[in-house]
Amino acid sequence: MKFDLPSFLLGSGAAASAVLLGKRLRPVLLDLATLLYRATDSALARTPMKQEDLEELLFKARARARQLTGGSTARGHAQA
Repeated sequence: MKFDLPSFLLGSGAAASAVLLGKRLRPVLLDLATLLYRATDSALARTPMKQEDLEELLFKARARARQLTGGSTARGHAQA
């Protein structure tokens, strides 16, 4: 394999910027996740469904989606 200096420098720069920006982006991501959880909780409180019914519906939808794609991470771990 041939060593390509520009690719190496680009990869090193990307890794360094990810490390440096990761520390600064953490509070922003935390605020975003908090906002999404608040919105979800607010939407669940306003829905006429009980939370258990909604969780069951989402569980069935997830199972159906995994069945259609033909794969599941849980199934892969169980077989290993």
